[in-house]
Amino acid sequence: MKQKELFISIKSKKDIENIFNKSIAIKSKYLMAKVIITKKENLLPLEILWAIPKKIKKAVERNHLKRILRAGFFEVFKNARQVFNLKNTSAKMAVLPKPEFAVISYEKRQEDITLLLNNILKILNN
Repeated sequence: MKQKELFISIKSKKDIENIFNKSIAIKSKYLMAKVIITKKENLLPLEILWAIPKKIKKAVERNHLKRILRAGFFEVFKNARQVFNLKNTSAKMAVLPKPEFAVISYEKRQEDITLLLNNILKILNN
C-alpha cells in the first residue's frame, strides 16, 4: 500500500485559508488538528497539511518533523485501516505538532497520533 492511497498533502492557498478560518480544533497531548469535515462521497484520500511551527528555527529540523509525521500517520492508517474508514466523508485537516513531538519515543508518537485520529473519529460519528 502506498502513502498516496491513504492521504495527500494540501497545497492550495484557498484550502489552507479555509482550514485555519472555518475548522474544528481537535487536540491530543503533542498534536493539534484543525479539521473541516463534509458529508459526501469522497474519491480522494484524506487531505492533510503539515503545519510545522517556525519556533523550530532550522528548515532541516522542520522537514525532519514533517517526515516523522507522515511516516507516523501512514503506519497508524495502514495498521488500522478499517477503524479509520472515511468513505462517506471528506476531510481536510492541518496537523500542528508541538516541538517536543520530535524528541519523544516512537511508541509515544504512535499513541499520540492514534489518540488524535480517534478524537477526529468521535466527531465524525456525531
